Parts: sequence; structure tokens; C-alpha cells
Amino acid sequence: MRLIHTERLQLEEFTDDIPPYAILSHRWGKQEVSFQDILNRNQHAEGYRKVERFCEVANQNGFEYAWIDTCCINKESSAELSEAINSMFRWYESAGRCYAYLYDISSDGDQSDLSTKIRSSEYFKRGWTLQELIAPPDVRLLADDWSEIGSRDSWCSLIHDITNIDESILRGSAQLSDFSIARRMSWAAGRKTTRTEDVAYCLMGIFHVNMPLLYGEGEKAFVRLQEEIMKESADQTLFAWEARETSERLATGLLAQSPADFKNSGDIVPFYFSKKDAAPFSVTNRGIRLHLPLYNNLLVKDILVLECQDTAQSYRTLVGIYLLPSPAGQLQYMRHNSRLNRAIPLACMDDGYTWLVDYYNVGDEIFLFGFSHGAYMAQALAKMLQFIGILPESNGRFKAVWEIYQHWNNYALRAEPDEMWEERESYFKMKEFRERFCKPANLIPFLGLFDTTVIRPRFLKEEDEQTPIASEISKSAGTICHAVSIDEYQAALRPILLREELGDGLRMKGIKQVWFPGGHADIGGLVPLEPGEFWSLGHIPLVWMVREATKAGLSFRLTTQFGCDEHTQVSPLNLTNIMESGILSEQYNAYRVSPESVFSTDQLKDSLHLASIQGHLHNSVGRQHTIKREIAQALLPYAAYRKLPFTKPRDLPLFAKVHASAIRRMTLRSSDYRPANVIMNREPGRNTTLYSAYKKKSLITFTGFGDMIGQCYIVVNKAEARSIAPV
Repeated sequence: MRLIHTERLQLEEFTDDIPPYAILSHRWGKQEVSFQDILNRNQHAEGYRKVERFCEVANQNGFEYAWIDTCCINKESSAELSEAINSMFRWYESAGRCYAYLYDISSDGDQSDLSTKIRSSEYFKRGWTLQELIAPPDVRLLADDWSEIGSRDSWCSLIHDITNIDESILRGSAQLSDFSIARRMSWAAGRKTTRTEDVAYCLMGIFHVNMPLLYGEGEKAFVRLQEEIMKESADQTLFAWEARETSERLATGLLAQSPADFKNSGDIVPFYFSKKDAAPFSVTNRGIRLHLPLYNNLLVKDILVLECQDTAQSYRTLVGIYLLPSPAGQLQYMRHNSRLNRAIPLACMDDGYTWLVDYYNVGDEIFLFGFSHGAYMAQALAKMLQFIGILPESNGRFKAVWEIYQHWNNYALRAEPDEMWEERESYFKMKEFRERFCKPANLIPFLGLFDTTVIRPRFLKEEDEQTPIASEISKSAGTICHAVSIDEYQAALRPILLREELGDGLRMKGIKQVWFPGGHADIGGLVPLEPGEFWSLGHIPLVWMVREATKAGLSFRLTTQFGCDEHTQVSPLNLTNIMESGILSEQYNAYRVSPESVFSTDQLKDSLHLASIQGHLHNSVGRQHTIKREIAQALLPYAAYRKLPFTKPRDLPLFAKVHASAIRRMTLRSSDYRPANVIMNREPGRNTTLYSAYKKKSLITFTGFGDMIGQCYIVVNKAEARSIAPV
């Protein structure tokens, strides 16, 4: 290591026993003093004054030696330059003190003025100054006149606001290894370097890697950096980037082109779920080899599930990237979309499955309910229980169970003829695991879904608007009921619908899918009652769902929430107490109370009527804008980093069943409820809206005439109506 003497301004070389030294961190000017200038004592060289002033400051603070990158490296030697750049992080880390020279900051003015000046300094926008700010144990900030204006510790909060570098690393209370690769990359996202290759070279120390310098390779340097990181770390947040300047339709590789791609990935952290003996990922002549689950039941495209989580969400979600099969060969993929999928809520299944492991006994009946993404995961959990069963004890093996099941499920969903052997092999592995380790689970009696959604991908083409998203909703339960929102306008909240038709006019039994008035948040019961509102719109699908679950054998404690008297409850949990209370009339004895009698009370009918005509509507684009915050908080994994793209009424499929409360709302309420949902017709150009169908009296009663809870309407012509059988 070569140091400069702070009094004599002469260079000296050290191999071992390096003396304490101060080190300079600065933004290079147009003309800086070189190694040759110092050797030749060229005091007239532009930039020589910077060396003198820095050495004065270092000497005054007790440092006999100093290091400056401009003149302590012989840049005419490529070997020395490469060694120096590979060693630079360690040199800054070993310095007694680092002085950060902010040439564009004057020391004049009060503290608030100084804060504003520091915030705008170029120093915090350069690539090389990132490691120079992080590595040293002590950093002092100097103004343009070389006066000290504070330390890294004293300005820690401000520096964090400017750079997004965590305060714990700035204060020295954390190590770089405590932060994910994506987090560290995000610190460099907004920084620039003069030479393209330096974008990679300035980060080698941040990731504790070394590699040769090849000036002239351009952006390949950053790709090489990532390949070196892969050799040292199993952290898959390296792949969790988003290229915002790249077309979303463009196929790319697995590696990013720039640290800027990690700008919105700072909250992504590792989350390992693979087996300990799983093969590590590696770089081959055909690309990057990975052993990870493909999650292809949400969208048409495959999603590679990375072993990492997005901690910015209100609930834990896995992160995935969209893939397309590569024309190069089988089991080779390209990244299709520059966005991440942050909506893979494994944690929902993990929590639900773990609860079942703790409480399930063979023969128990399992009833599952879910809302939004949770509804989707309830379907997935139902299917997983059907095929793999339940572990006998909670031993943290859910991730292994999920991987075994998903490995088979990937093949089963694709159903490719050339993958039949792989599908059978994975099935028998799953079957062997189930028989050795799991308790069998009976067919789930009831699956209750409230407005099942996934985030609609931006990359869908215009002609794909009407293409249904592939759904995993299958006959994995005896009865499946789905309450769908009529009035949700956010196109990103595209619903997943049950497949009710089997073809040739046949309909799948045990499936009920009904469209209710209200937005996504109304159906899920997210929104509290507003002044003057006695019953919300969410009350209607809730009562419908509870009654359907009761028919399937589930007992509820029905309180005044449903508009029922306490003495009409039929839950076995409190029936004995009710009978002993002495307040029951003869008609409510233990042998005559039935679920249907509970749901026929006048109180309940009144509550449903009031909810349908007076309940406030929250559809994300109406007058109640606060619902956007509710959805962003509880539902939308994407809301944390992007705006929703556009709004659009949901299309109603042909033969969709519309709950009578929607018709009642159009009939009895003032003229402000006019659903614009298009009812899709088999004949092009003959589509109509729900409100138009109501005005033209095209709606016919489908089922439950006179039933306040279950009455539904459907739009069909007379010929079609004769072929429909009520359910």
C-alpha cells in the first residue's frame, strides 16, 4: 500500500505494519493530481492544492500518513490499478479516519441551511462514494473551505434520507452481511459513475467479491459482478429486480443490467424453503441453473418462486418472476416481464396448514374461508389437503410439503404429453410422502370465497382483456360458494371466477357463484359503518355465505350481527345453556330449531333490505376515496411500489347470477346506482350492461324466488332460459 506523508508530501510504500492513516473520499474534479505529479513534485499541477489542504487537515488531527486515490495509485499500471480497486473497500475500512470532502458545500449559514446544502451535494450521487461512506469506522464531513461540518454519526438521519442507506450500517452497529443483496443494490440504485464499468467495480467491496478489471466491456461488468456474487452467496434477492426502463414484453436474462433495477427491491429479504441438500444455483454455458418451484396457476405465464420475501407488505408474501419457455430447449426459460410478482402469499397457506397440523384429528371436517388473495390461497390449500394430507405434528416441514406438492402440481396443470413421465414420477413421490408422513384429510365439505382476486398483470395485451386468468378453483370441496363484487372498478383487482359449466349445457354440482352489489372492500367487510349507515353492503354476502355454510353442516354462534335474536341461535356450543335459561317458548325447543328458521326472522330480513338500499358503496373510484388506503393497506401487494394502472367495470359472464339485492338497489334507491358491467354475449355486438338489462326487463328469476337471502337473477334470452335448470 502506498501512502503520502502529510508533512513532506512524499509517497512511501508499505507491505506489512501499515501505520495509522487518514483517507480522503471526494468527487473527482476535471483535473486531479496524479501519481507522476507527486513523484515529480509538480506543485503547479491543477488539483495540487486539494492534496495540500487534505494533508494539512490530516496532520492537524494527528495522522502522519494519508491516502488519496488520485495520487497514491499508479494508474499507468493496469495490474496495480486492478489490485488497488479490488483492495479499496478494505483500505477505507482500515483507515483511522475518513474525510469526506464536499466541494459544493459552503460552511456559511445556520444548521437548517447546511442541511439543505448537504442534501443537494453531488457527493451522495456518485458510485464510488457509497463504499467510501460505509466502510470507514469514522467519517467526517468537510465543506469547500476544508472546515469540518459534522460527522457521519451526527448527520446520520439526514444521510439515511438522502441515500436510503440504513442508519444501523451508518452508525456501525450492523454488518453488510446483515442486509440482503437486493437491499445493498438499492443503495446504489440512484448513483452514477463516469465510466460504465465502474458501476460494477465500485460495488465489489460492498459484496465482498473480487474480479479482474476489463475496461471496455461496458455493461457486461455488472453482469460479471452478479456472477461473482452468486459464487459467494445463496441469497436469491439478487434476482428480485425490476427494470423500469425496459419494455415489459421484452424477454431478458435472470440478471439485472444496472443497480438502478433494484431501486424498489430494498425491502426484499431471503426466505429459504428448499431442502438443505438442494442443488445450489450455478452459471453454466446454457444459463443459470436453479432448483426452484414454478408457480403457474395464477397466470398464463410461469412464475419462478424465489426464496425471498417482500417485507414491505402487510402480510408475508413470496416474490416471483415471470418466465417464458425458451426456444433453446426443454426446461430452459427466459424472464418475460420486467416486473416482479410480489403476490405469492405462501404465509397464508403456511399459517393455515400449521393450524391444522396442531388441531386436526382424523375424521374432523374442515371448512375454509378466504377473501381476496386469501380466497385464492384457500382454494390452493383445499387442493393441497386433498392430495397430500396433514402432517401429524408441527415440525416446521410445511415448506417441504409445499415444495413436494407444488412440484407435482406444476406438471399436472400443464398436462404436456412430453412431461407425462415427470408428472407420474412426481405424483408417486408425493403419494409416498403422504403415506409415510401425513394423516388423510377427507373431502372438505365447504369452501367459502369472498371476491377471489389476483393482481392483473400489466403485460396483458389489449386483446387479452377478456381472456380468463387460469384458475385453480376445482372440485376440491363438497360445496364451493363464491361472492363476487359487481362494483369494483379497479382493473388490477380482476376476479378469478369459478368454472361452473362442464359443456353441453351441463353444470358442475355443488358450486354457487353470485354477484353482489358493492366494491371489493365491501364484499370483504373491510369498511366500517359510516354515519347514518345501519347495515353495510358487506352484510348481504356475509349472511348468504353463513347460510350456505350452515347447510353444509357448519354451526355458527349467530349474534345480533346478523340481525338474529340470541335465543334463535342453533350453535351446539350454547344450545344447552339456552335450553336451561327458561326463556324459550315451545316453538324454540331443542328438537324444532333449524338453520332455516334462524335465517327467516323479520330482523334479518329488515337488515338485508336496509343494507341493499342504504349501504354505502366503496368501489375505489367513487366518492369515498379513503377506500384506496384500505385496499393498499390490506389487499394490494403492488400498492407499495406502483400506482394502479386504470379503472374498468368488471364484465359479467354469460349466465352470471346476480343477487336480488342489486336489483332491489336499482329499483328502490335514487338514480345513482347504475351498474355499467357489460354482460358478455355469445354473439358479437350484442353485449349489454347490467343496468340496461334491468331497464329492458331482460332479467329473470333464476333461483330462490321470494327468498331474501338467496334470490338471484340471470340475463338470458327465452331459448337459453328453457335450457337452464335451477340449482
